[in-house]
Amino acid sequence: MKKWVNLLAVSALSTFVITGCGNGGDGDQAETPTSTVESTVSETASTTASNQEEMVSVNVSVQEDGELIPGTDKELEVAEESNLLDVMKENYDVEESNTFINSIEGISQDEEEGKYWMFDVNGEAAPVGAADTIVKDGDEVVWNLSGM
Repeated sequence: MKKWVNLLAVSALSTFVITGCGNGGDGDQAETPTSTVESTVSETASTTASNQEEMVSVNVSVQEDGELIPGTDKELEVAEESNLLDVMKENYDVEESNTFINSIEGISQDEEEGKYWMFDVNGEAAPVGAADTIVKDGDEVVWNLSGM
């Protein structure tokens, strides 16, 4: 009789364990607790939002002695807080040394003639170099190769 009780107990326990570990009977996926799903969705939304950079629109043109160099007038969408040197390197063929631009689109400054690359932002001469100039939405940047 003791064998039958033990067998019945083991059988009942086995049935309970198998049923308790089941996946709700649909055979496809195990049920996930709602709080875990909500937490995962919230974390994903937060991560996605933090990975999206704010963009700003900046117009950049390049001139030599006040004349627009064809193909250099560009409206650019760049990451907010970008510095002008990085914007130039990403969108133009630029050669620089120690953060000073020496050549734009294959046109180099000429020290013998005293012609250097200078830039204005929104019609004002830049008070600092391109590496220290943070572009803002709507900025108009004009590079000009001219004598000092």
